[in-house]
Amino acid sequence: MNISELTRKRPYEDSDEELFEKPKTYAPAMTKPEPSIFGITPNQDLLRVLSDFIIKHMSSPGLEIEAKLGTLIDKNTKKRITLPVMCETVLMQDQSWLRFESCMTLKQHAHFNHILNQRTQETNKPRYTGHKILYKHTKEVDRFYTGESEKVRVTTDKETSQVLSLSVPQGDPMMERQKDRVSYKHEIFSFDLTQVTVPAEKPRINPYATGPPPKTPEPKLIHELEIEIADPKRLFDEKNLFIKNSNNHFNDMVQSFLNNMKVLAKSAPPP
Repeated sequence: MNISELTRKRPYEDSDEELFEKPKTYAPAMTKPEPSIFGITPNQDLLRVLSDFIIKHMSSPGLEIEAKLGTLIDKNTKKRITLPVMCETVLMQDQSWLRFESCMTLKQHAHFNHILNQRTQETNKPRYTGHKILYKHTKEVDRFYTGESEKVRVTTDKETSQVLSLSVPQGDPMMERQKDRVSYKHEIFSFDLTQVTVPAEKPRINPYATGPPPKTPEPKLIHELEIEIADPKRLFDEKNLFIKNSNNHFNDMVQSFLNNMKVLAKSAPPP
């Protein structure tokens, strides 16, 4: 037996300090952080810009407000533009070098039709307690006439021929298009998924040409998705309450409008 073994303490001979468990230290409880150093939460930029735009331009309760999903196209290159941003943003109004196209592919149209139909079925189940979605399928025909200063559009129901607009044009229409639309009404919003059929222009016949006449091209199909505020008067009333600093749901309604656009845009499959 060596000296180190003789001088080594047995477990029960340890010092008093080691007999007592050291007190445990706990991290302070994590509390919810304050929204900012000033204790306030600034409005989101998208919400602020859209709210200000509506306040500025919505001068009557009958104003139509809608948002469309689509693509920004460079007028020079005829191609879709790519912005140096990683999330949604607002462009300055004076952008004459680009245009907006509200069309989508048939694949994307079918996708939106599927998810909106599925959501309609979910909200109409007996145990569902939220707002139900109302479904409506319409077929319309737009005829465009030449007016004194601008084109006049007359919309009729394709099946009943009932005129759905109040314009009274004269002469023959200069253009016609057919719209096959399914609408999903949820709260104050209407989600309109439309297939537009535009007849192709008839080819000009050369009286000196020989052989059979040229065939008429196939009609052009355009697929669109738009979100419309179906109850603009309610939004108008809430806007006036907001301006008066009274209790209102104006920003909540505008935020819901934005949310619906963002949810659908993010779910879109590639073309």
